[in-house]
Amino acid sequence: MLPSDDEAARVVRDRLGLITPDELNSLIGISAGTAKNRTGAGSMPPHYSVGNRKLYKLADVEAWLRRRRVAVEPKGPSSNYTATGRPRGRPPKIKTPAAAA
Repeated sequence: MLPSDDEAARVVRDRLGLITPDELNSLIGISAGTAKNRTGAGSMPPHYSVGNRKLYKLADVEAWLRRRRVAVEPKGPSSNYTATGRPRGRPPKIKTPAAAA
């Protein structure tokens, strides 16, 4: 028995390391609508157009994710201060001496 077209396409995609838009959306946790908006804005990984289908190479997706990595610095004992050394939050009110009556 020969595999169906869908099964054959899946085997070829697996061998080439390609994923579908639905698989990418599940991988990065976004909806199809968000993916469409981000693709239009140019903030999605590069894709291949095959006919009317988009396919993403898994290696390209991994590189795209690495470029988007955000380094988080651990909070130390002076976490109440900003990078400029100023304390966070609203400055305290300055008390003025009461006017002499």
